[in-house]
Amino acid sequence: MDTNAKRKELLSLAGTQVGTTEFPAGSNNVKYNTWFYGREVHDGDKPGAHYPWCCTFICWLFSQVAKPMPKADYLRGWSSVPNLYNYAVKHGMITTDPKPGDLVIYAWGGEIRHIGMFVEHVNEHTIHTIEGNTAFDNKGDQANGGCCASKKQNIKLVKAYINIDQFIK
Repeated sequence: MDTNAKRKELLSLAGTQVGTTEFPAGSNNVKYNTWFYGREVHDGDKPGAHYPWCCTFICWLFSQVAKPMPKADYLRGWSSVPNLYNYAVKHGMITTDPKPGDLVIYAWGGEIRHIGMFVEHVNEHTIHTIEGNTAFDNKGDQANGGCCASKKQNIKLVKAYINIDQFIK
């Protein structure tokens, strides 16, 4: 299967996940984390434990459609957005011309904190994405909001786009 077909499959699956929420709210207990860590996890289940899941959502998508992400933070890929970003930089995966299915890295206040999947440019200032562990709207916590959502984001928030071709070939 060619890379364009894989990209379409990834986006299709991501779209089916819109509306998925963690339970209980605010716990980071969600099926993507259970898959990623091999057990159900909740913030605070160990002293100081936190399990944001925007990156594990992305790794789950790839495991279902393409091929598993490289072993990184854990056996099933990355839990850390900064670590995935650093990998992409090191492996020449950063692009300025994203295609549907590419990854979007966000930075707020200069700090890399969140990841989503690029769908399309809406206009010169806005992109359409699908993101895990975000808020349904732009009022809630964008980097730990507890749901999968289809978003319209200002491109000023984008730190980088990651070309996924190396992950799907």
